[in-house]
Amino acid sequence: MNTAVTNTNVSSTKKSSLKRKLLALFAGALFKIVCIFMCGKVYGKAELKKIKEPCLILSTHGSTLDFLYGGTALFPKYYTGVIAEILFYKPFLGKLLKQFGFISKKQFSVDVLCIKSIKQNIESGKNVFLCPEGKTSVDGRCGYIPPAVSKLIKWIGVPVILLNIRGSHLSFPRWNKRPRRGKVRVETAVLFTKDETEKLTNEEIHERLVKAFDYNDYDYQQKYKVKLRTNNTAKGLNRLLYKCPKCGKEFTIKSKRNTLVCSECGNSAIVDRYGNITAADKDSIVFDRIDRWADYEKEDIKKQVQSGGFCLTEKTIQHRINSATHRPEKVAEGRLTLTAEGIAFTPQIIFDKDSKTDKDLFYPMETLPTTAFYNTYIILGSNGSLCTFSFETEGVAYKWNYAVEALYANRKTI
Repeated sequence: MNTAVTNTNVSSTKKSSLKRKLLALFAGALFKIVCIFMCGKVYGKAELKKIKEPCLILSTHGSTLDFLYGGTALFPKYYTGVIAEILFYKPFLGKLLKQFGFISKKQFSVDVLCIKSIKQNIESGKNVFLCPEGKTSVDGRCGYIPPAVSKLIKWIGVPVILLNIRGSHLSFPRWNKRPRRGKVRVETAVLFTKDETEKLTNEEIHERLVKAFDYNDYDYQQKYKVKLRTNNTAKGLNRLLYKCPKCGKEFTIKSKRNTLVCSECGNSAIVDRYGNITAADKDSIVFDRIDRWADYEKEDIKKQVQSGGFCLTEKTIQHRINSATHRPEKVAEGRLTLTAEGIAFTPQIIFDKDSKTDKDLFYPMETLPTTAFYNTYIILGSNGSLCTFSFETEGVAYKWNYAVEALYANRKTI
């Protein structure tokens, strides 16, 4: 063996690790300053200081800023984070995540490489930060938590820290493109000791995990009277609140500044800075909070699913993420159909003549407890291939997410 080469590799690895640690500490300090501006406060840090060994950090996921709030809460602890694979494909952000040594994760599927990376980072003395929900909250409440997270906790066998980031969704909900200044409160606690991860069963770990992640940002806003410093309290909200409670029409609601108006029947709502929704006139019918309006939509879909024969179909454009360039490439236009069996894509126009997309794609329901999605498209993957399916109408992706979750839940009860 060439000793000089070996020593050079070891030296290079150490320098890379030191660089990442310095970057993380600098970012943590910067995050702290930003969080002061966002009115962020941290509670329960004293308990974390007692933990000297590497640990697994689990955080609620109200918004894309949670790693920022988490960095502030944990500072000066150094950690590496687990991030959705698709974010690594964004030109600037992807490079930044790699610089910090973040770990790529395929959403809502078994990712063996990700699991191995988490284990390796823990064994090398690093803390690992991840969000069990796997995507940002849709309506200010906890999403689906896979049982596999509990198995991971038991297998890793290290202390588990909980970050309950309250108000994060209010400050930057997924349906709004810009953050709003609010009041974020980070509550920290030791969720599991090392001994507990060894003694408790997977089921007991999962039960405690789900209970700890039972949050509602709109309850938090009401309790602490959180005021949002923005005039655009309803901007983009029609993506989430897509169904009119007066006429029952879908995707007819338009948003502007602090108002929601149905273009079909004129039903109007005003959203104030404290999260309260009121009718704009005596003839309008609205729900008093965003989460309760969302419940109305969920319940409607649940009833349709339980009655049988449920089916959604939409015109869509398929993009595939090129594994070499990490850029989305337009592949085909066609129809995406959702039934109790799963999601099927039928291509009608092929844009990439070299593509093998000349057959229908199918994603079975047993693999879809929920969906990864953004405002205008959903993300589906199989056999290592990641695809996005975009919709023309705002709100469709939200409805599809609710429908997938309802179909999956109904499948388990049959």
